[in-house]
Amino acid sequence: MHGDKAKILGIDYGDFTIGLAIFDVETDFIYPYKTIFREKANILRKSLREIIDVVKSEKITEVVVGYPLNINGSEGERVAKVKIFAKMLNDKITQYENPTESDTTSSDVAENVATNHHITIHFQDERLTTKEASEILSSRGIKKSEQKKLIDQVAAEIILTDYKASSHNK
Repeated sequence: MHGDKAKILGIDYGDFTIGLAIFDVETDFIYPYKTIFREKANILRKSLREIIDVVKSEKITEVVVGYPLNINGSEGERVAKVKIFAKMLNDKITQYENPTESDTTSSDVAENVATNHHITIHFQDERLTTKEASEILSSRGIKKSEQKKLIDQVAAEIILTDYKASSHNK
């Protein structure tokens, strides 16, 4: 699944918010990281840039994106949106991993080549994670009015927890 000092980024993708959490494999610790608030549902450029910044700063080695199946296990409209998002994110990660001279300085290229590693994107079933996240926040005494800022991060944390459990069972 991953090597030493690996960090895995969990993503709970939504039309107006994207929750991020990180699984630090070395310490075996999963924690909420941040929520990206989007201005428009169909514009991703700024959000993708923020995610790539996290990938760089946290030295992410894998990404796990929540896969929003319907309760009955079928794929709906939300799955199509997540697939498009994951493709766009993969393209941005590929650009980050293999920059061209035109979009970076030569020192950036040298630094990137020295640390280059392929970042894989996985999907993880995320059915009921938002409901579970809300229950967790309520049990921690977080008011409903405050939950909006945290719920997507906690959902991303649950996605990573489920991914960790399922990947150890393979």
